[in-house]
Amino acid sequence: MKNSSKASLILNCIFWAGILLIISVALFFSKQTHTVKDYVISFGVFGLLNIGIFYINYIILIPELIKKRKQYWWYVVCFILLIVVSSAMKKCVADLNP
Repeated sequence: MKNSSKASLILNCIFWAGILLIISVALFFSKQTHTVKDYVISFGVFGLLNIGIFYINYIILIPELIKKRKQYWWYVVCFILLIVVSSAMKKCVADLNP
């Protein structure tokens, strides 16, 4: 593994650990009671979907559509579609777990 890929991996892990810490602190200090199931859904399913959105955007959409092809309108369409699909998936998961 190259030094730059190690540094990138470390930075990504630090970033997601920070996000996880912020969410954990917010949930811990909230006045609502949460079950283990709530945490699993919030961190597991929704977290994976959010991470997926980020990396699809970061690794595929931005390099391919903006940096290489300069197709900004196509990027906006793909990004909106990505958000819509992710939101629909989150809604389905939330509806399955009332």
